[in-house]
Amino acid sequence: IYQKKNIKLIIITISSLILIVILAYNLSNTFNIRINEGKNDFRNIFLKDNLSNSFGVRIGSYIILPKLLDETNLLIGTGVGDIQSLVSKNTQEYFGEDSMFSVQKGLLHNTFLEILITYGIIGFFIFMMIIYSLLRINIIDKEIIYLRYILVLFIIFSGISANLFTFKEFMFLYAIFISIIVKEELNKINC
Repeated sequence: IYQKKNIKLIIITISSLILIVILAYNLSNTFNIRINEGKNDFRNIFLKDNLSNSFGVRIGSYIILPKLLDETNLLIGTGVGDIQSLVSKNTQEYFGEDSMFSVQKGLLHNTFLEILITYGIIGFFIFMMIIYSLLRINIIDKEIIYLRYILVLFIIFSGISANLFTFKEFMFLYAIFISIIVKEELNKINC
């Protein structure tokens, strides 16, 4: 019974997401324009080998990744202040000073890569343990459980295409959620 309920919930969730995307594409000009721009960006990347667009900048991060890893102490990383200059230097060497990458100011557009290069394997491991601990904390309130899953999924999926820690909105959401979790844990200790 439990598995059938989970499968039904997964099907409803996926169907709802598909419906939301279809409605947003057809009813929202902004969403429609952004999706069409994304399709054009992908065509330019794969058909014209042109990385001078939003997705191209992110793919460029993966292109220079081996060079960045060669210049990084993988155990402890480059340190907080050095990553931007390291990324800027490598993108300008690889793509040229007149490319779109010269205005990116050393951003990798990937939270996980930035943590790995900045803080090394040790820092990356600690970051992953924080995410794991968010999933392992025993929370009783269903709404907070859902918020936890939303936050973790947001970190995982958004972290692939952006450096989340540069967005004040994300930091605000993260701080609120961590506060809720700490409050839940303190309530359990005091009971």
